[in-house]
Amino acid sequence: MENASKALIMAGGMLLAIVIITLGVYTYSSLHILSESRNDEVAQQELVDFNRTYEAFNKQLMYGTEVISIMNKANDNNKRYNQDNNYTIEISCELKSGLILWNSDYTDHIGIQGETFDEFKKKNFQCNGVSYNNRTGRINGMSFIEV
Repeated sequence: MENASKALIMAGGMLLAIVIITLGVYTYSSLHILSESRNDEVAQQELVDFNRTYEAFNKQLMYGTEVISIMNKANDNNKRYNQDNNYTIEISCELKSGLILWNSDYTDHIGIQGETFDEFKKKNFQCNGVSYNNRTGRINGMSFIEV
């Protein structure tokens, strides 16, 4: 009788150990899935916030100062990501004179001193197009045209 009692206690202990281990594995996997889900939500929110800052410039009428602002913003972004094509942004601006400015070298054209810069700031522009990176979903290009 004593052996049967010890066997039942051992079997109960083994069953309890299996239940505790199973519960631990389940809890760990649930927390891991929850953590991954939270990381995905944060990444999605960062993408929305990033795109929102550029989409604010997607409008029918703006001044040259806003075009300069978005070019500076894109330049700062491109420097931060060191020309990684998945995260860089190309901004182009076409003037009525036919001159096309790009954010990578716009300072050579409109960053000059005197009336030319002041005139550019007062010109009216509209967003002519927005493109998105297929892999990351981030805005990777915008074009503006003088109206």
